[in-house]
Parts: sequence; C-alpha cells; structure tokens
Amino acid sequence: ALQYISRDDAETWETLPEASGDDYAAFVKAVKEQLYPGCDEKPNYLRSDLEFIVTEQAKKPMYTVEDLGQYDCLFCHVSTSLITNKRITETEQNHLYLDGFHSDIKTRILRRLELAH
Repeated sequence: ALQYISRDDAETWETLPEASGDDYAAFVKAVKEQLYPGCDEKPNYLRSDLEFIVTEQAKKPMYTVEDLGQYDCLFCHVSTSLITNKRITETEQNHLYLDGFHSDIKTRILRRLELAH
C-alpha cells in the first residue's frame, strides 16, 4: 500500500508499529483510526446540502455531457443518502433534480416531458 501513496504520506504511515507487521488488516485499521479518525463515518447530509447543490447548479448552464455527469454524480450521492436516511422522498428527489437545470434547458425538458405524456 505504501508504494501507491505520496512519499510524505508513506513516511507518516511507516511510523505506525503495524506498518512493519504481517497483518495488513491491522495496518489498515491503524492508519484509519490513528491518522484519519472519522474517515469511516457515513456522511450526515441534510436537505439543505442538496438544495445548495441544486441552486448552485441551476445558476450555470450545462454545455457538455461531462457537466451533466458531474451534477448527476454529486446529486445522486447526496440524494441517495438522504433517501436512505428518510430525509427526503423519491418524489422530492425527482423534483429537486430537475430544479438543478438552468432555466433554458429546464423549460425544454418540461416541454419534452409534456409531449411524451
């Protein structure tokens, strides 16, 4: 594992007694607990976190598939956590997702949805 990280991080990790042992699981546990406390904790998102993502995204047009992919990835990560923790419903998720699109494209999406249904 030490060969895949920066030299500075490797030098820090090597200071742990578990680094010289044969138990990889114990080494990983020591790194997480001693050097990165809290790294295993699940994120505790709030609805306001998702609303911030949506509001910020709606201010800027999406020009590329990459732009859409970045928004989609971040939105899904946070909204899925909120649904899992019963902080929003799937219906709210769907409405918020659409709200993240710039007004120009949002109008076209809604028009297309009207034609499809």
